[in-house]
Amino acid sequence: MTEDSVEVHIVRAVDFYGDIRWNHPVNRYPYNTLYFVCDGDGSVTINGKKTLLESGYVYLIPSNTLFSCSCITHIHKLYVDVFAELVPGYDVFSDAEGQLRRIPYPVENIQKLCHAVAGGKLKHRMFLQGEVTRLLAEFLEEGYTPVHSEIVRYRPLLCEIDRELSAKLRVSDISRKYGWDPSVLSRSFKKVFHCNIKAYLDRLLMTRIRQELIDTDHSMKEIASRYQFCDPYYLSNFFKRHEGCSPSEYRKNNRKSL
Repeated sequence: MTEDSVEVHIVRAVDFYGDIRWNHPVNRYPYNTLYFVCDGDGSVTINGKKTLLESGYVYLIPSNTLFSCSCITHIHKLYVDVFAELVPGYDVFSDAEGQLRRIPYPVENIQKLCHAVAGGKLKHRMFLQGEVTRLLAEFLEEGYTPVHSEIVRYRPLLCEIDRELSAKLRVSDISRKYGWDPSVLSRSFKKVFHCNIKAYLDRLLMTRIRQELIDTDHSMKEIASRYQFCDPYYLSNFFKRHEGCSPSEYRKNNRKSL
């Protein structure tokens, strides 16, 4: 990878039609969400500002944005949940949290994407991947602040952390593996990422746990085991400390049809 490489990973893409059961007061997801609006009277509210979802537009809700959604009668949209990571745990839209963006996108183009989602063949998946990547690049054109130029130095280290991610991971062991003195790494890392490496690791771990809670039926015991927490109690304490609610509450509030 070059320093400009971005890993675009589509978690899911769904052609969705819903009624007032779509209404939900609290949503916060670990990935970016694109709403390709076909028709309906849906709306999204962020920081008290309500925005109507107009047909013929694609909307970007950045990861970790707290928002509510509702409609009066119905909503028809294609939604795509996607990571766009420069390095593991650093999404190119990380600094856009809380900002709803939109660009025009004709309904006939949305229908082509829906056809690709329904098709399921390799050419359909490639078309969807290419179009989503193109649109993410277009969203970046407005107000995007490039990340620190030195971020690429940390890619091997952060990829290793992502592969070995767990509650028991010792950053000092991995840093020495890549020739970093732990204390020097801590100081230089904070200059680039504006947080210490332990906080970065915790953020990455929280992202992965949120995704498990939303996208799988794994029990708290299974998730705790996968990420090497002593038991579900320690997982719950860790999650509450960072999210402000228990894992079960987060799952209940965020697992729904979008």
